[in-house]
Amino acid sequence: MSISSIRQKLQRVMASPHYASERAAVRPQRPGFSRPYSDQRIQRFEQEHGVSLPTSFRRFLGELGHGGPGPYYGILPMSDFASLLAPNAELVRKPSVLSPTMTDDPAWLDRVGVDAQERYRGAIAICHQGCTCYSLLVVAGPFYGRVVNIDLDDQPPRFAPDAGFAQWYERWLDELLCGMDVRRFGYTRGGSLPELTCRLGAAGKAAERAEAAVDLGRHPELDEAASLALKAAIEDEAPVVREAAIGALSAHHAPDLAQLAIKLLLDPSPSVRQVSAHTLRSCAGTDSLPALEAALAAESHDEVYFQLSLAYSALDGAQAAVFEAVLAHHPDPSFRKTAAYALGLLGDEPALTYLVPALQDEDSGVRLYAVQAIRDLPRTAEAVEALRKLAAVETDPTILRNLERIGR
Repeated sequence: MSISSIRQKLQRVMASPHYASERAAVRPQRPGFSRPYSDQRIQRFEQEHGVSLPTSFRRFLGELGHGGPGPYYGILPMSDFASLLAPNAELVRKPSVLSPTMTDDPAWLDRVGVDAQERYRGAIAICHQGCTCYSLLVVAGPFYGRVVNIDLDDQPPRFAPDAGFAQWYERWLDELLCGMDVRRFGYTRGGSLPELTCRLGAAGKAAERAEAAVDLGRHPELDEAASLALKAAIEDEAPVVREAAIGALSAHHAPDLAQLAIKLLLDPSPSVRQVSAHTLRSCAGTDSLPALEAALAAESHDEVYFQLSLAYSALDGAQAAVFEAVLAHHPDPSFRKTAAYALGLLGDEPALTYLVPALQDEDSGVRLYAVQAIRDLPRTAEAVEALRKLAAVETDPTILRNLERIGR
């Protein structure tokens, strides 16, 4: 590891507008590192916890410092390295039970073979990503020196692809310097446009092609070859690749994005349809109305239907009648709730006509969505009377609170 190289890149990063915009997306980081630690202080930490810190990390602490700029909310101060996840020093020295093979394993908790408090033993927290997510540095066990991303909400661990801390940190600097989106840094390999375009078009594991598409979406702009590769990838045999490709094209606001997303609205994979519908929320025009209406009529997945409804109801010319039958007769209350919500977004008189009967729906969630939608619409005498009758018999406290707000 070249500390001088990292220091030079760090100075360039901290002076760049891109870094300033990335920092604005999270809480402020320290403008610089706390003073470097002496060898004696680092040795004391190692002795207290019974570990030997990886060489590159040790040099980083001794020559640059701690508690300063880094991925997400920055590199944590040394006082938090062990205390955040390990209730005692004994757990830090025990070999880590995490493995890269656990990433896509829904049964990973069974494979760990230890109780909850030892799940992240043999590692120290070096970076807080937000909420329950952290970047850890493995300091004991077979994957010593590797950085691993964890979610305390029982999600599988994801090892960063880098060989060690220095490579991980320097790649973060390199990605910032070339303008890449680093909000999900450390979960993919990254790479140049030519490298990623080659990976996307290569035969092999679908997960690797999908990763290449995701990383193309993180670049500040695409060249022609990368753009063509992503458009070809929306016809990939693997749903995960099609989903990643349309997501990357959406990130770059491709000129023909709406047509590409519409093409995928009838994809057999719900996840692909959901991403495509979400994409249309930002790029669909009135010429997309027929395709969205057809997709709404055919959709059987509630989360996809929700995204389609948002895309459709935002367009001029959207018709309330599209949601009438779903609100009145669909057997799944999730669909009826979405229909009520979409009618509230449309905000016209026909929408109110369809919402009033929904005040008598057997599902309290549907009634709540109907009340909230009506609250924001100009109310007719019929709607006022229907709300009064509901208030007289309703028992759900949330609905009653909403009815009270309407009456004020």
